[in-house]
Amino acid sequence: MKLCYKAFFILVTLLLTPLSGYSNSANIFDSSSVESNVNVLQTDKGIPPNSQVIIPSLNYKDADIRDILKSIALEYQTNIAIDNQINKRITISLFDLRVYDAVKIIAEDNHFDFKHDSLRFTISMKNLIANNEKSNSQCEISVIKDMLNMNLRNVSIEQFVSTLHQKTQKNILISNGVHGNLSGRLSNVTFEKGLTHILNNNGFKLTEVDSFYYIAKIQNDDINNSDNLRIADSKVSISNGRVSLNISEGKLDNILDELSNKLNLQMIKLIVPEEEVTIKCREIDIETAIDYLFRGTEYSYKIENGVYIIGEKKSNKLNLTRLIKLKYLRAEDLVIPSNLAADLISSVSKEHNGIVVTGAMEDLLKIIEYIESIDIPVPQVMIEALVIDYNLDNIYQFGLSAGNGDPAAGAKPDKFFPGLDVTVSGSRINKVLKDIGSVNIFGKDHNISKLGNLSDDFYINLKAMEEE
Repeated sequence: MKLCYKAFFILVTLLLTPLSGYSNSANIFDSSSVESNVNVLQTDKGIPPNSQVIIPSLNYKDADIRDILKSIALEYQTNIAIDNQINKRITISLFDLRVYDAVKIIAEDNHFDFKHDSLRFTISMKNLIANNEKSNSQCEISVIKDMLNMNLRNVSIEQFVSTLHQKTQKNILISNGVHGNLSGRLSNVTFEKGLTHILNNNGFKLTEVDSFYYIAKIQNDDINNSDNLRIADSKVSISNGRVSLNISEGKLDNILDELSNKLNLQMIKLIVPEEEVTIKCREIDIETAIDYLFRGTEYSYKIENGVYIIGEKKSNKLNLTRLIKLKYLRAEDLVIPSNLAADLISSVSKEHNGIVVTGAMEDLLKIIEYIESIDIPVPQVMIEALVIDYNLDNIYQFGLSAGNGDPAAGAKPDKFFPGLDVTVSGSRINKVLKDIGSVNIFGKDHNISKLGNLSDDFYINLKAMEEE
């Protein structure tokens, strides 16, 4: 019986021993598992939301680093704060990384400060700028005979503009929210050309309106369109509302946009004009400038209520109708050359002495120029004629007449040329005889005054005339 109790006790002991060992082992496993989970939770609490989510792939080429980080934040619902002074484009390709690791790599590989808390990632370059300004910043600007010289190294845009204004007295404004640094060296260049290139090379762009220069960041659309960066070969300037163009192989669409921005024009594009133009003109009105830009292209425009509508020339939506009045020519006699009238519809308006023309703006302007060149006063010849009456027969008139009773005969004026017509009255003859007095004839004196007196109404008329 004792043997049975002893065997039972040993059996119970053997059974209890493995159970106790298993229980201890299970407790140890559970403790480490809980501790691991606690550590994971503590780690998650110190990083922004969704930091542990895996990004399968991240591929960008020549993209703004701010746009890349913004797309990560939107796609994976996390929070990223980016310093506005950051202005850099990168190319990156990442695979199978946590959001946390991707953001950290992008920031640190490009020498930006990377910080985070439980709410957000913070990407900053303030420390980098401060260090550079202390040790590496250099801003040397000089103007010699209106030519600009610059030696810049990591200079803030604010310091650069301040120094440039002191040296040139030019009016330069920085758009709101624009920050960044400039580096580069230029020698003996004009103000606009040098400033444009140094800004373009550092991610900024320059526009000029009425002698004011505006600096802004180059946006993605500007980068994708290289024509906007060719300011040295493409320039649009405005002064007192007059337009000056100096453009070499510039995109028509970009030039129109710049004109619209600088002159606050209202513009509607029915189609994007894909043409390149080269033009150089100075101080012309906006209508003439736009007319020059569209000449020789497949595009045209019209103005409705102050709005410029741009489209294809062949589109009837842009057709205009004009009445062109004539000043000197008769409308029904006007002949328009076939090469000018090919794309136009015209009719004569007799009531207005003009023609009604319908067509594209460019074609209308050509017709107007042609009519103005020929609608001028017609030369007139004035002929002065002198009519002479000829008589082939000669007329002779001779005579001597005398008498009494015509008191007016002696009052007629005497004529001596051409022809002879002399009338002498009796009183006049008496006076002449009296004045003569005595006359010696053949040695004997004769007193003529005593011959006698004639009556006053006596007259003698002598005529001698020839007409051919």
